Amino acid sequence: MTYAHSLKTYAYNYIKSQYPNYVHKGLLGRLAMEAGYENENMGRRLRELQNEGRIEVRYTRAKSGAPAKKVTKVASN
Repeated sequence: MTYAHSLKTYAYNYIKSQYPNYVHKGLLGRLAMEAGYENENMGRRLRELQNEGRIEVRYTRAKSGAPAKKVTKVASN
């Protein structure tokens, strides 16, 4: 449980430092791997933060119609 909590805190603090800009999920996954975590775990922690209302998640498409990209930012309550 400590493992997940620390990754969640790491992710939230990074996203918060980038506010009000959005951060691409791929970048967060890469940062997680550089910190010794698995990319898949970052996705789970981001979903938890979204469910808690701490971050906003937006899906966008490239002009070419490429697959959706997930971007996140701190919720602006």
